[in-house]
Amino acid sequence: MNDINKYANPFFKEGNKKEMCLLIHGFAGSPSEMKPLGQYLYNKGYGVSIPLLSGHGTTPEDMNLTSWIDWYVSVEDEYLRILKKYPKIKIIPIGLSMGGTLALHLAYNYNFKGIITLCPGLYLNSRKVYFLPLLKYFKKYEYKNITGDSKKIKNKNINKQFFYNKIPIKSVNSLLALIRKVRKEITYINAPFLIIQSKNDRTVNPNKARKIYNNISSQIKKIIWLEKSGHIVTLGSESNLVFKEIYRFLNNIEQL
Repeated sequence: MNDINKYANPFFKEGNKKEMCLLIHGFAGSPSEMKPLGQYLYNKGYGVSIPLLSGHGTTPEDMNLTSWIDWYVSVEDEYLRILKKYPKIKIIPIGLSMGGTLALHLAYNYNFKGIITLCPGLYLNSRKVYFLPLLKYFKKYEYKNITGDSKKIKNKNINKQFFYNKIPIKSVNSLLALIRKVRKEITYINAPFLIIQSKNDRTVNPNKARKIYNNISSQIKKIIWLEKSGHIVTLGSESNLVFKEIYRFLNNIEQL
């Protein structure tokens, strides 16, 4: 295992409220993409934890040694650690992209006061990605270069970000297995639910947000649509709106 990049370190701060937010970054990303939201919520009094998922934050070669189960265990271990250290605290999972998928899987296994997903990765926008696992049989196609929102954000130098510029084909296959599993699980989730989705998302299919909303069994649920953002909404032009809507949702479920 290689050293963690200095911009990919986990983030943890205790708050003064009865709730703590467990923020989960996306596929091939790092806590850096969630840190602005984490700092905002901490300033509002919430405890915040942003774990680094296994195989992330170092090199794609390290990611190639992991699967979705390892990524999920990173989240579950942190949840259980917080629960043990702060038994009276209510934990709220907040996940971006694949982090939202992992948050939903966590909510399938445990009961929560609320759950928030940001552009959840349950339906990918490109059909080509579903054929990528076939390339694992060809050595020269072991890795796939990444393009899209992440590169744009890096070029704009918004905060200090770290993410992989290429991903292992094996990891894509594992991601698809996670997606298939969680699609079947969401009908059993009934915690208050907020989904924030960008209409211009090129990574996940924004038209499927309504399907996720309809399939989840929560009695209290809401969709917020963003008009100008890309996929990584925590760093985009409407990030302040995203943060305020999350804070409003957290305030509302505090009363439950």
